[in-house]
Amino acid sequence: MTKLSKMLTGITIVLVTLVGVSIYTVNTYNNSNPKTDVKNKIDDKTTTKTDSNNTTKVIPNVIKTKAIDFKLKDLNGKEMSLSDLKGKKVFLNFWATWCPPCKEEMPEIQKLYRKQKIVG
Repeated sequence: MTKLSKMLTGITIVLVTLVGVSIYTVNTYNNSNPKTDVKNKIDDKTTTKTDSNNTTKVIPNVIKTKAIDFKLKDLNGKEMSLSDLKGKKVFLNFWATWCPPCKEEMPEIQKLYRKQKIVG
């Protein structure tokens, strides 16, 4: 075998392998049922509920754990601990000014705050 024929054989083997892997991947992807796959993955952590409009809602199963008590300073510099807020609703979000997704979520957090302020 000449050097050229060895190179062509190698390239052919690589191309055939790539085509085979591509076909396998496309067939596997097209034959999977995404709803079933997701449901199977989340069944142990959620409950599904279908309403009268045939809309399926995924409801997470809540596991209550006691948060570790910690202390932070508020905007006025007053130190407070999580235990000081016992019995109250607490939403704690750690973010940074240099984090674009953190900035993007702020309007939604503000909406949640306003909604909870009205509800009480």
